[in-house]
Amino acid sequence: MKKYSGRTATAIIEFPQHMILLIKRDTMPFKGYWALPGGRAESGETVEQTIIREVKEETGLDVAIVRKIGEYHEQGTQDGV
Repeated sequence: MKKYSGRTATAIIEFPQHMILLIKRDTMPFKGYWALPGGRAESGETVEQTIIREVKEETGLDVAIVRKIGEYHEQGTQDGV
């Protein structure tokens, strides 16, 4: 089982047409909900590494970080509750 740091990363991916990329969650507890791509940092991973990995895992896109807006820490369990 992977260890998580408690840090999360969320990407706002804007296309030239001023459209934002959303993903449709496929696992509980938020199955069927729309969200920005992102997730928890793995142990030893930077926030930047996290967002690049999570976007690739969730969308198949290779992205470059243009601007970092901020960081926050999340309390909770591995299942997101």
